[in-house]
Amino acid sequence: MIDKEMILTQLIDRIKASGDQYWISKINVLGDSHIHVAVMVEPYITKIMKGEKTIESRFSQNKIVPWGRVFPGDIIIIKRSGGSFESVFEAGEIISKELKSSREVEQIKNDFNDRLCIEDDWWEKKLKSRYVTLIPIIHLLRFDPFVIKFKNRQAWLELYQPKQADKELVSEKIIGIDGSSVLSKMVESPVICISGKIGSGKTTIGKMIANEIGGIHGSVSDFLKAELKKQGITTPTREQLQNFGENYIENGCVEFASQTVKYIGRKKELPFVIDGVRHVNFLNAIKMICWPAPVYEVVLQANDDTLQQHIAIRGAEVLDSTHRAEGNLEELLVAADIVINIDGKEKEEILKEIIMKFADATTLSDDNLPLSKIREFIDLFNKERKWKSFHNAKDLIVSINIEASELLEIFQWTDKKIEPSPKMMERIKEELADVLIYSIDLANACGIDMTQMIMNKLIKNAQKYPIK
Repeated sequence: MIDKEMILTQLIDRIKASGDQYWISKINVLGDSHIHVAVMVEPYITKIMKGEKTIESRFSQNKIVPWGRVFPGDIIIIKRSGGSFESVFEAGEIISKELKSSREVEQIKNDFNDRLCIEDDWWEKKLKSRYVTLIPIIHLLRFDPFVIKFKNRQAWLELYQPKQADKELVSEKIIGIDGSSVLSKMVESPVICISGKIGSGKTTIGKMIANEIGGIHGSVSDFLKAELKKQGITTPTREQLQNFGENYIENGCVEFASQTVKYIGRKKELPFVIDGVRHVNFLNAIKMICWPAPVYEVVLQANDDTLQQHIAIRGAEVLDSTHRAEGNLEELLVAADIVINIDGKEKEEILKEIIMKFADATTLSDDNLPLSKIREFIDLFNKERKWKSFHNAKDLIVSINIEASELLEIFQWTDKKIEPSPKMMERIKEELADVLIYSIDLANACGIDMTQMIMNKLIKNAQKYPIK
């Protein structure tokens, strides 16, 4: 038997004793966290403590934990094999991959071993592995070791898994806007991103929207200020915030967006409003990590006189549209679902206009999401996980055929005239999605214009099979 409660109690005591404010803040949401125990041996524990090993890996022949069971933000306690619990870390962006050949194992070695710190003889033993999970180690905390004996011999243990919250429908009314049902009947509550130049009222309007629809509000600058404070900068200038944010963008938008959303405290059952979005890649990252929740981009526009007037009220800044972060707003205008000109308008009028325009904004579908955007999402998804190095034409074509076979398997041993049941339709959609994703991966890898490719083929088919 494993005394899970005792392990958690000891962990909390050690975190409190450490004085680490980041981990102390996590104690308050420990009940909402997925917690694991990773059993490790030397020299890897020491390498982790020294900061040399920054990714933990698990290779296996079968789909065993942590495959498919560990996610970004999960808490992982390090236990020495046959010994004590010694440290804890948070999981970064996970890479889980099904391995088709030993060559892919070699590729992982080439790409990640400077962070895995695994010796050559160990790699030889793992060449026949079929599954791998790579877990970036972030926010490592070493504490005074504690010992709790248990007989479980697994190298990985799911210690605690929170109950999955039921996905609730958004309220069918947004109070105050003529009782209209604008953001109703969504599986997950919407995410609203707000962009605009300095002085456009992003934070003010963001708070008003969140208050109006009963949601959570936060700002990208809130997260950046908190991070700068850790570096001893308690009152950052606008320039420092902008430069700090740009550095985050350059180091990876998905990680930046994930940390920001987590800091603000998004809850899937509540609308989420985030202001200060200044880069289209950050917006795309928000769409990825919040999927399947619909994400809307709102851009507030104003002339320089209006902006300067708003800035003067704050009494601390002078309008400066020359910073590179301001220039990124042009890309966001193209991506925007809603653009509002705020010149000469009161806050309440702006709020009402935004809410009413949501009536025209729909959830993602074939009607409003172009193929180019889907390709961008898939490409960004692969890029952030460093999967693109595995994407060559041969392996992608093999993968398409494997997934197509799984699609065909749904109808194995069934009557040829059978109509798909709702359960079968769900499987069809899942397997068809895999086929299409790999097909788009192939097009991306080969630089193929898919629209042109399809239209050219239709023209050839029309010539080959004329209408009689």
